[in-house]
Amino acid sequence: MIETIKRKKIGYFSPIEFEEGVFVINHVEGCSHGCKYPCYAQLIKRKDYETWCKPKLIENTLELLDKEIPKYKDKIKRVHLCFSTDPFMYNQPEVTEMTLEIIRKLFLSEIPYKTLTKGFMPCEELMNFEEINRKYKCLYRENHYGISLVSLNEDFRLEYEPFAAPYEHRIIALEYLSEHNCYTYVYMEPFSPEITSFEEFKIMLDKISFVKKIYFGSWQYNKRYSNKTEFQKYIEYITRFCGERSIELKIKKEVKI
Repeated sequence: MIETIKRKKIGYFSPIEFEEGVFVINHVEGCSHGCKYPCYAQLIKRKDYETWCKPKLIENTLELLDKEIPKYKDKIKRVHLCFSTDPFMYNQPEVTEMTLEIIRKLFLSEIPYKTLTKGFMPCEELMNFEEINRKYKCLYRENHYGISLVSLNEDFRLEYEPFAAPYEHRIIALEYLSEHNCYTYVYMEPFSPEITSFEEFKIMLDKISFVKKIYFGSWQYNKRYSNKTEFQKYIEYITRFCGERSIELKIKKEVKI
């Protein structure tokens, strides 16, 4: 049983430039995926690793949304789930259940949403929303579904993302949604050529060639993995790859040569 806590506020507008107008909801504190990059959210919250890996569900999330959605609705372009935690935390059904309840509220309020996960998306439940969404075209809003992916090497995942979903599971779920005409994207961050060889990089891009958008960013807070000169051929390749397939590409400023 996951521990719960209460908050006085649940959402905020994103400070990230290319996410302007995006309202962020983090309805969990911590994350059981146990990423060892280290996690930027863990650093910001100043929590030790063991504490961070024991997530706490914000039990009054839905009540807070009932107050905040009407207040900010006219300013919200899209709701993002999540920046400092994972909406579909692997092997945490209570988190996924809460996420689906949030999505239900957003749907009823005609607000589009965006999800990002290292877990496994509940595709059937999400498609129920999409099918209703498309049936009532006057209410239609395009929702975005994304995964984080920096390698295909399961040994790397077990070392750096030990309790996240296997890479293949993430890709399968994303491809399923894409095949059902959903907007899909991938966050390739924190990425390093020292972790993912150029040949593996090409294979990985081929596996996600169905997506609409890719965000590409380095392991910028670790000097060993953020040498810009090593990125040149990767950047050239991903730029050409996306251009040839009409995939929108966002390269983080710290990676650009």
